[in-house]
Amino acid sequence: MKINTTREYEDVDGNQVTAEDVFGINREKATVALIPYQDADTAAQMAWDYNARENSEYFQMLTGEKEDWELTVVQNQEQAQKFMGEEGFMTKEFQKDETDDWKTVNLPKSWTMQGFDFPIYTNNIMPWQSKYGEEYKDDYPAERQTVPPPYAPVVYNPVGLYRKTFEVKPEMVEDNRRIYLHFDGVESAYYVYVNGKEVGYSEDSFSPHRFDITDYLTDGENLLAVKVHKFSDSTWFEDQDMIYDGGIFRDVYMTSAPLVQMNDYKVLTDLDDTYENANLSVDIDVRNLSTEDQTGWSIDVQAFDEEGNDILGKSSIAVDEVVSGETTTFSFEKVVENPKLWSAEAPNLYSLVMTLKDGNGKAVESLATQLGFREIEFTRTEVDENYNVITKEWEPIKINGERLLIKGANRHDTDPFNGKAVPQDVLKEDVTLMKKNNLNGIRTSHYSNDEYPYWLCNRYGLYMMGETNMECHGIFYQSDKQGLFYEMGMDRTETAYQRLKNYPAIVSWSIGNEMTYTNDPNWANGLQRDMIIKLYLNMYNKY
Repeated sequence: MKINTTREYEDVDGNQVTAEDVFGINREKATVALIPYQDADTAAQMAWDYNARENSEYFQMLTGEKEDWELTVVQNQEQAQKFMGEEGFMTKEFQKDETDDWKTVNLPKSWTMQGFDFPIYTNNIMPWQSKYGEEYKDDYPAERQTVPPPYAPVVYNPVGLYRKTFEVKPEMVEDNRRIYLHFDGVESAYYVYVNGKEVGYSEDSFSPHRFDITDYLTDGENLLAVKVHKFSDSTWFEDQDMIYDGGIFRDVYMTSAPLVQMNDYKVLTDLDDTYENANLSVDIDVRNLSTEDQTGWSIDVQAFDEEGNDILGKSSIAVDEVVSGETTTFSFEKVVENPKLWSAEAPNLYSLVMTLKDGNGKAVESLATQLGFREIEFTRTEVDENYNVITKEWEPIKINGERLLIKGANRHDTDPFNGKAVPQDVLKEDVTLMKKNNLNGIRTSHYSNDEYPYWLCNRYGLYMMGETNMECHGIFYQSDKQGLFYEMGMDRTETAYQRLKNYPAIVSWSIGNEMTYTNDPNWANGLQRDMIIKLYLNMYNKY
């Protein structure tokens, strides 16, 4: 079974859509974490209190101790098929059979810690049987019976079926706002259904993705259903010397945004030669989902210290025109005199708040992020036309003019009670212990973490590596096989950068770990070369 093969599905209007080489269907494009707030004061608190996001009128958790889900896990897709059909598990009409093993559970939590399936640890081999099994020998040609890339196993490949009912908060739907469903981490591939209709599909276990579910919702009670495959073709790029569990292991929540909305932003802090003053620049993408062009809007830009002082004064961007159906980037730039600088030793933060106002001056949404003024300097490695390194000398990497020395550790998402779901108090204790023992860096082994660890490292001062969710022991001697995943690799590189680009704690980047050992001059059909180029182009002028 290759989960992301060419396939057809119905969109919300019932139209047939054909998709090929699928690693995502109907996902929103990769951006920073977008949580809209009703005003600037509420938004500003997120820099000092991570859970202040729940004070947003436009944020609604679907996971946690008070949120019940129904779950059953079967051995493979063939067994999961009995739950599909006209009145399948994704519909309100579905009736459970007495023999079905359904449980009421709380999330996030790996299903291996909820009485289903079992965890598997592997180092550099794939976490499944090498053959399909005798009963399948007539269904697959000989070359397919050893589960070659990019396929996944069919005999043992657990499928989890999740169901949850919910009602959308009234504030979320006012003024025709759009409702977005966020998944912060699901292992490893999943289909999303709302009220019996397929919303979309996603891979990339450790990266967040969101779906616009507005047109699938009804007044009153709604049903969310999720079908999760433990293994997929993407597992070939998720062989990070780790325990394989399965299921929804990070938060699921909803946000709502106005029809004209801030859809992404990029923050740069460029220090002067004396490392005293900083040029702050912010590029903000404004998307217009309304049916009319919009003019006369504006964006207020503020940067608060922890005492509530705005170090930018009255600053705003004129949003001259946003054409219907398009996204336009608006830029802000200002010299900030003598800001407190961020480093692991002195993690000085500000709360950067952006407030979008309509043509009448009414605030329609505020976004916020932790802002750290700091500058990374390093010697760029040059190569010739054959990708041979021609740089002869390298200066030490510096942060704010001082030599950067990292004393860090690797971390994995693993918990003895929750599988890959690591509770906030455990994450905070990890950071506390690291600081007490004079560690100052984290490598996230080798995928994006939940939002909370980045927030902690920004707040308390730990350097981090921004990592793409890729490690492929199973094929790292086979560049031709890696080429099968070219588009997926490029997507993960883009996703990791766009998500993590503004965090002050991120001081270095990785496109993957143990991706290839080869003398092939084509570098895995160009995959790794192009990922490096893509990441570099995204980062251009960041440091």
